[in-house]
Parts: sequence; C-alpha cells; structure tokens
Amino acid sequence: MIYLMDFHIPLNRYLQKYRYKYAALYHAIHDEIVTGKLKKGIKLPSTRQLANNYEISRGIVNQVYEMLTAEGYLSSEVGKGTFIIYEGTQKELQPSHTYKIRISDWAQRLSKLKAHSDSVTSAYEKEKKYIHFKVGSPDLSDFPFKTWHRCLYAQIRETAAQSIHDMNHTEGYLPLRKSISHHLLKTRGIQSTPEEIIIVNGSMQAIALCSQLLINPEDKVIVENPCYKGIHQAIKAVGGISIPMNVEKDGIQLQINNWESKLVFLTPSRQYPTGVVLNLSKRQKILEWAQKNNALIIEDDYDSEFRFRGRPIEPLKVLDHQDRVIYIGTFSKTMKTELRIGYVVLPKQLVQLFHHSKQLYEPYATGILEQRALSSFINQGNYERHLRKMTRLYQSKHLMCLNMLKSKLSHLFMFNESDAGLHIYGKWLLSSEKYDILKQKCGEKGVYWTDSTNMDLSSHSHKQRTACFGFSHLSIEDIKIGINLIASIEETHHLFDHA
Repeated sequence: MIYLMDFHIPLNRYLQKYRYKYAALYHAIHDEIVTGKLKKGIKLPSTRQLANNYEISRGIVNQVYEMLTAEGYLSSEVGKGTFIIYEGTQKELQPSHTYKIRISDWAQRLSKLKAHSDSVTSAYEKEKKYIHFKVGSPDLSDFPFKTWHRCLYAQIRETAAQSIHDMNHTEGYLPLRKSISHHLLKTRGIQSTPEEIIIVNGSMQAIALCSQLLINPEDKVIVENPCYKGIHQAIKAVGGISIPMNVEKDGIQLQINNWESKLVFLTPSRQYPTGVVLNLSKRQKILEWAQKNNALIIEDDYDSEFRFRGRPIEPLKVLDHQDRVIYIGTFSKTMKTELRIGYVVLPKQLVQLFHHSKQLYEPYATGILEQRALSSFINQGNYERHLRKMTRLYQSKHLMCLNMLKSKLSHLFMFNESDAGLHIYGKWLLSSEKYDILKQKCGEKGVYWTDSTNMDLSSHSHKQRTACFGFSHLSIEDIKIGINLIASIEETHHLFDHA
C-alpha cells in the first residue's frame, strides 16, 4: 500500500480540452495511471477530499471513480479507500503534434561529438573480476586518507559557525592559489602570482574555457597527433579546426612556416598519449614562432609530477619571457580522481577575461571545502610527502610493467620508454584485424587496456592500432597476471605465427 501525500493531476489542462468536468477528471486520472505517473498500489484521496481540492462536485468524483473501477484501473474497499490496481507503462503519451527544437550552432557541433568513454562493458564489470590497464587512475591503497580527512574535517568545523566568504570568489580559494604558486616555483621553476592562478574543476574545464575564449569558428588550431580527445573535441565544439602535427621521437613535428594559426595545444613534458618529451630546441622554436606570429601556447602538464629518473626539461611556461603560455595543471592524478581540482596559470592579459568566463558558469567557487582542505594539506607538507611516497611506488610499478610488456608482448607492440608518467604507450605491429581479435578475446577473459587508436587525428582510413597500458592503480601482482594473460591469449590464438 502506497499513500500519496501530495496528490496532483493536471486537471486545468484537461478542462481546456474537454467540455464536461467529469470527462476532464476521468482523462486526467486515466492518463496519469497508464503512463505510470500514478503507480500501482497508490491510495487515491477520498471523494470529498478530491472534490474540495479541485473545486468540483463530489458526485462527479464518485462518477469518475466508478468508471475507472469498472474499467479495471481502480479498486475500492469499504473502510479502506480507493487504490490503483493497474500497472502503468511509465511512458509519456505521444503528443498530437511533434516538432524539432531549434538549437544553436554550438549545440549542433556538440551533438556530433562522441562522448569519451573508457568503460568496461562485459560481465566482468559487475563481478569486479577484471584487470583494466586504464589510464589516469591513481593508486588509493596508499593514499593518506586519515590525514586528508583530518584536513577536511578541520575546515568543516572552522566554517560551520561562520559564512564562507571564499564562496564569493569564482577564481578559487586565495590561500590555495598561494600554495599552488609556491609549489610550482619549487617543483617546476614557474614564477607566478596567486592573482594569475585560477582554480578550475579539473584540467578539462580549463581547456574548454580557453577554447571558448581564444577560438572563433573556422580558426585553425595546431595540435599534436595523436592527441588527447578532450582537446580536439573542445576545439570542434567552438567551431575551430584542429591541424594535427605528427609526434616524432623528440616531440611535435615542426613545420612552423606552415603553421597558419594563432594557437597551439601542447603536452610537452610528457606528450599524451605517446609519452614523448618535447626537446629544448623545439620548445625554443615554438616560443619564437608564438612571438613572431602573436600567437598563444596552451601547455597541459597533466601527469609530469611523477618522474622516475633524470632531470626534467623546463616547462614552456618557464622559458616564456613574452607571457604567451597558458599553463594547465591538475590534482586529479596526484590525489584522487574524484577531487576535481585543477588550475590554470594565465598571461596577465587573460586573467580578467578568464575570470569572467568562469564566472558565467560558476558565479561562486565550487568545492570550497575541498579547496581549503587541499591548501592545508599542501601547507603542512603532506602533499610533498605523498608525492615522494607515490613516486617510489609508481617507479617500481613502471619498471615492472615495462619489463613485462617488453618481455611478453614486444613481438606485438613497439613500446615507448619514458622517464615519467603513469602509463606506457605501444604501437601495434601486426594487422588491424589481429589487434581487434586480441582485444576482443582479452575482454572476454577480463583483461582490458586503453585503446588509443582513435586519438590519431589523421585522415587515413586504416589507422595504426595503438594502446596505452596504465599501471598506477594496479597492484604488482595484477600487472603480472594481466600481461601474462594477454600473452597467453595471443599464443592460444596464434596471432603472431601468421603475421
């Protein structure tokens, strides 16, 4: 039995359609039942109550209840009331007239973009008995939850008895921006002021807002090839045209004389997805191009925090003396993916404009408690200790994963070695058909990886298959099991024997 506390039917609409009140009331209740809006088992109001609520006679309500009861929709019991006994379809009635909603050009471009998804779709997803070499997921088994919760609860207690004035600032919590400025100077050599830093909900929001601010329809934008799909889709959504430049062993291919653009997106510290590092000479030439052509560079530094050996080349933002680089960073890879806190370091001329664009979508700062907690977490030295600990852990995983891949799968993939990052990129060496077979058979056994083939923006009809093997979230044991299983499946189906 279900009691309906607030019974409502759209009677006015039906009164306009039907001449007689009994007909309007009948169809109003009938349609709500058959569409599932009034569900089976619901107790309807008494005839007196319904008549009073809708200012109609009690006799009309009695007549309608009797009609619906005779047709099998209702059942009345003396002393208990009137109940719905019909199971509705939970489908809306089709309108008598259909029409196409007019949408903007931006919405039309957006509707053509395919949603980026890396989900597991087999039965293994429900049973949680799969190994997925997905990209970008941190290992939470060693995350300092107690310390993080202590920082978070402290902010909850501190703000419980007072209004959070920080919510008025869409650019983000000022002490966090100060913490980020200090961290970037210490770890990346980037000199910035808190005023040049704006907090965003993950790096993708910064990419999207920059695209809206800097790209007009038909504008050409230089991107790396292969490329993070989010960048390409952000460009397409605003009507821009991505100009893909192939990634070589030392970074993006430079054809600067042919770059008819005012904007370039780069991941120079560790190119996504290949892991290639843009060398110093090319960085300097790109900066010279930007100065000569009055162009801007968007530098996405998505996971270079975890470096296992060697000294990193300075970010473009450090080498930039003309204030032409927009630097984007995130905490999603170093902390928790669910902590949607990223940041953007802007040229002085863009700070106010970026602030206004973000304010349009978010008049007030979001996740302010998390921002305050993260600032405390950084200032107490917890973030730096966490990075050191995770770097050691990821280094051992990286070494194990790379050695296993080269030992077991080097006849199938050519792997890119890297000094940093949380995944390993491989180019498939056999036919596309055999790649698809291996991917399908591995999925049936509960082993997955990130297929990066669709990150290739070239116009070739037959693109070389590529894959990313993310290892950060997996245990050493799972890495071994997963790669051994891929090798075993390949051997079972004799893919290499007939290459």
